[in-house]
Amino acid sequence: MATTVRGGEWIGSLLVRYRRATVAVERMEMLMQDTPDGTLVQHGPIFLEGDAPQLRLPEWSESDTLEKIEVDGLTYTFPDSENGIADVSFAIARGLFTVVTGRIGSGKTTLLRRMLGLLPKQDGRIRWNGTTVDNPDDFFVPSRSAYILQIPGSLQRVAKRQPADGTARRERIQHRRRHCSRGDGG
Repeated sequence: MATTVRGGEWIGSLLVRYRRATVAVERMEMLMQDTPDGTLVQHGPIFLEGDAPQLRLPEWSESDTLEKIEVDGLTYTFPDSENGIADVSFAIARGLFTVVTGRIGSGKTTLLRRMLGLLPKQDGRIRWNGTTVDNPDDFFVPSRSAYILQIPGSLQRVAKRQPADGTARRERIQHRRRHCSRGDGG
């Protein structure tokens, strides 16, 4: 009897892993939208030993330095679904630290993927320093842009260590100054 139960658990576990793998492959194929079938599983060199090929680095000009990014009417609705983002507009000026936040399923990741060109264009416009970005997947590459995935609790940990008024930081600085001025390095 125990063997039958373990066999049933194993089959159930196998079915769950198969479903997860299916979802993962579907998501990767969606990101590789304009590529021929089979590209996702195409064999190729992995460069474990020897020299890797040279990376093609983008050429930079003065206009690549962000002054302002504008998003106007950005929309993306997933196929066969009502989920997505609709008519999102905002502007971010250089030097601002911006956080996209919201409830689970509110469209944060969809917004960023659409902005980066990882989802197909449906509606809306993105401007970098006033110039329309026609191909965001080619334009928004490191080091011009990056985003950090949501890590639950990461900002809470920082907030607990850093009071909003900066009192703890000022106290640490004053403590270090006192010890340094006495010559004991504190």
